Amino acid sequence: MTTGLNWLKELDIKALHNVRKIKHIKNASKLKKQELLKKIELTYLENSSKLIQSIAKSYLLKKKEAICPFTLEIPETPYFYADTKKTYYNLRPLVEYFSTPNSKNNGDCICPVTRKPFTKDELLNINTMAKNYKIVIKKKPPESPTKIQSTMLRATLDQIVGDITNILASFPGDMHSYRTLTTRINRQIIPVFMEHYNRLKEVDAPEARELLEATKNTIRQEYDSELREHVIYFINVLASR
Repeated sequence: MTTGLNWLKELDIKALHNVRKIKHIKNASKLKKQELLKKIELTYLENSSKLIQSIAKSYLLKKKEAICPFTLEIPETPYFYADTKKTYYNLRPLVEYFSTPNSKNNGDCICPVTRKPFTKDELLNINTMAKNYKIVIKKKPPESPTKIQSTMLRATLDQIVGDITNILASFPGDMHSYRTLTTRINRQIIPVFMEHYNRLKEVDAPEARELLEATKNTIRQEYDSELREHVIYFINVLASR
């Protein structure tokens, strides 16, 4: 193998078995010395390979300027990448997020940034990773009627925000479309948003504040445009009240 592991060859069988136990090498208790030595060396090399891969992944993430929406920092292992949303998530805060009411919309688990539902395959992969890393979703006690109402209002508002992001995504950028879409937003969407937001603020003021912060983060994910700035201005005015 490599010269960096030559010290292993100097150990007797008893010492090698001690190394085996320390490295948690399974199915090797009955191996002869040379077989055991080879298995231990392979384990060291695999661990080194995993470390190199981890460093390489970290470098690539920095190069891509990937940011976890929970920590607002470069993702750290273990993390989950949702290809359908082009988003990286640190695994533990993502799993903990699933235990909150904000993670659900019409029964679906939604991304905290895009508000789009996770696919069945993505949820299965997240669940598998959580089990492998022994991360458990904590069950919460039954919610009060007030909290249930707050959750329902939040879900409705999240859906309205989703409608707004769809409009922003389809905005072609010309002045005629800008006038048409701002009129639609101002006359059709904002009044409905305000009605539900005011009710949410009465029922659960902290949740209403968190909604505005989450909404701003979501809107900022869209392409820079005058229409996007129009929506952000509205959210900022609402937040200042």
